[in-house]
Amino acid sequence: MMGKEENIMEKEYEMLFLNKGNNLHIAICDDREIIVRGLYKRIHYLMDRKEITYKIFPYISPVRLLECEEDIHIIFLDIDMPQMNGLLAAKKASEKWNDVKIIFLTAHIEYVQNAFKVKTFRYLLKPFKKEDIAEALYEAMDAILERNFKIVKFQDRVIQIDIPRIFYIESLGDQSAVFFEKEYIVTNVSLKEWCMGNYPGLYRCNKNYIVNFSHVDKIKDRVFLKNGKELPVAVRKRRQIKEAYYSYKTERARIIWD
Repeated sequence: MMGKEENIMEKEYEMLFLNKGNNLHIAICDDREIIVRGLYKRIHYLMDRKEITYKIFPYISPVRLLECEEDIHIIFLDIDMPQMNGLLAAKKASEKWNDVKIIFLTAHIEYVQNAFKVKTFRYLLKPFKKEDIAEALYEAMDAILERNFKIVKFQDRVIQIDIPRIFYIESLGDQSAVFFEKEYIVTNVSLKEWCMGNYPGLYRCNKNYIVNFSHVDKIKDRVFLKNGKELPVAVRKRRQIKEAYYSYKTERARIIWD
């Protein structure tokens, strides 16, 4: 029987993800097939009755997980696996999928301390409670919504922009041009509104441009992006942007060494 709080959360997320375009991709990786099957059924139950586009990728091998060519947004990942330690798999997954939310699975409380050496979203202790799975899934979805997506108007249509895909944004007065690696779109969102969104990694380098630190190659008196584009930096912001970039890279370091 679904609990009252769980039912409320599902209704909230039905509204949040309704008609937002891209699939939510969830991976499960545990060397015990019975664990994978159980989580698959539970996540499917939580998601399937709603108008939320999603896909679940089940794996019993972390090597196979890392070979996945789809974008992965959330991973339920076992720590203790024979083929590859879950901590190493998490490090590699974080390098492959920008801002992936990793939920560690473990039957051993002593492993939790080691899990914190990797930038983990949260962990679940085996055997799982149904409400714990739902809570972890919904919190991860909430973090993805808050940090990774923005809904904008483009050519009389409402579309979803994935924040990690943005290389930079250029002001067009009350509008803005959002540039990706090889293309761009013009939106109804001003540069001021983008700044008010407080998206991690987006930094206003001068009055006309916002840059995404995740695609920066280096910063000197200009910002050098990985696609070869260069953006000017306001003289008064040259020190601040370097400090902000350093803080961003430090915060997103995936391994925290003792």
